[in-house]
Amino acid sequence: MHSHRTTRSPRFPFRSSQAFTLAEVALAMAIFSFALLSMLGMLSAGLKFSRKANYQTAAANLLSSIAADIRACTVETTDEKETYTSPVIGIKIARDKATDALSIVNPTGREMVLTDGGVDTFSFPKNAPGIQKRFRVRFTPTALNTDALQVRISWPAGTIGTSAPPPMEGWIDSLVALPIALSLP
Repeated sequence: MHSHRTTRSPRFPFRSSQAFTLAEVALAMAIFSFALLSMLGMLSAGLKFSRKANYQTAAANLLSSIAADIRACTVETTDEKETYTSPVIGIKIARDKATDALSIVNPTGREMVLTDGGVDTFSFPKNAPGIQKRFRVRFTPTALNTDALQVRISWPAGTIGTSAPPPMEGWIDSLVALPIALSLP
């Protein structure tokens, strides 16, 4: 006698264990999307901080150059006043000998907008492709009996003489000593 076995067909066809289901692919894509969005958010924040750091570095370099220029002033002395003239920027500072008060006697006044190019246009780094940094530089005489000038560099510069300057993104401030005027007998 011959026994005959009946084979049942499985309910589901043969499935390879190497394939992914649609649910697994959708879950992987959701996790990847979330991670990508998080990285893009961090990238934009990093670019913002990098831009701010570039402005701060450029402003610090500009302040260093302005301070060196003020320390290199030529001094003209008369009986009534001493006049300090910086060689590069051309700022003029006068000290009244009777009152010992400092004043700015520049034709441009106490503020300058500095970008690339000339006295009123100066920037760091010079001739950098695609970088146009603009700063507002304000010179303020200090209190009596001090030989220093307060220099504030802020950005963005905006336009001088407008009633409402643009909101500042940042600024740096420093006191710059004037050179000593020697009076020889």
